[in-house]
Amino acid sequence: MVLAVHVLFIFNNIWSWRITVVAAEYGHRFAMGAFLLAWIGWRRRAKFTAIAGVAAAAVLLWPLVQAISVSRKLPEDLRRTFGATRAADARPLDIVSLCIGTWRTNLKPEPLVYAEDAAGQRRIDFFRSKSVKPAPCIVLLHGGGWERGEVNELPDWSTHWAQNGYAVASVQYRFAPQHPWPAQDEDVRLALAYLKANAASLGIDPTRFVFFGRSAGAQIAVACAYGMHDPAVRGCVSFYGPQDMFFARKYSVEDDVLNSLRMVRNFMGGDPEQAEKNYTAASGMLLARSDSPPALIFHGSHDVIVWNRHSQRFAAKLDELGVSHLYLELPWAAHGFDWCYDGVGSQLARYSLDCFLEAVTR
Repeated sequence: MVLAVHVLFIFNNIWSWRITVVAAEYGHRFAMGAFLLAWIGWRRRAKFTAIAGVAAAAVLLWPLVQAISVSRKLPEDLRRTFGATRAADARPLDIVSLCIGTWRTNLKPEPLVYAEDAAGQRRIDFFRSKSVKPAPCIVLLHGGGWERGEVNELPDWSTHWAQNGYAVASVQYRFAPQHPWPAQDEDVRLALAYLKANAASLGIDPTRFVFFGRSAGAQIAVACAYGMHDPAVRGCVSFYGPQDMFFARKYSVEDDVLNSLRMVRNFMGGDPEQAEKNYTAASGMLLARSDSPPALIFHGSHDVIVWNRHSQRFAAKLDELGVSHLYLELPWAAHGFDWCYDGVGSQLARYSLDCFLEAVTR
């Protein structure tokens, strides 16, 4: 019952957010328990229990129903936007893994030091591609509100890409408030220069990079991809990230899940009046031009951490500029939906990413 409530309603606290992620992504699995409750209620002639069990099961199954609806048009949306790909021949949703999961042995990354200075060492966790040819490289920027986070975020995703012919460079960057923007931009530039200089030994193609970030990492990834104007950056991917820091500051408050007002001020080095240059340079949406690389954008409608309006505005700006992009808003999904590797949102996102990566790096 508790899980079903979290599928229906959005609650503004950290624990409810976490429950919502699990309930929305794996609700179809929990629905079996609700059906069992309904059966027990029916057998015992407990009418309320039976009805409540059926209602909870229906709510828990609703994200799957919505995901199936999205999956039916997704291959054509991707083909129309980015062109035909071999990856599109796969199924956007795999019923077996939705039900029982996927067992995978994650690859162990190679730690590479790309910078060392007064702030200390900064490393890249590098997943070497299984391809024998020089591989395209995904430059991965983790989330964490600009103040924390693990460089090897979601290694199961990185393992998937490495086993499918892509190298993955997960970049450690400096944190606010000790290191406000543009420290993160500087770190990404240093990391990219390191990858290019060592491309031969790493087995990567120095002309084919895709920047990909989650949450705070998505802001960094897009701002860097659109601010560098480097032809080697073939595309960028944003998972639930803020792409206009002026807009982020305007709607930040102290009493939300993560105290976004404090985080934005710490990251930007103050309010727009004190750090206007930083706000502009950190806003991928404002840096976008008609020749900017293609983008793939994901956001959940039930996101209480980063308002989905951020991605809606970003997609509208790219549409105005004529930049090739696809925005997928998942009506059931919460912030961090992709932590559930075999969840409905993750499967749709991974399928989309496979098609996008193939299209922009070929």
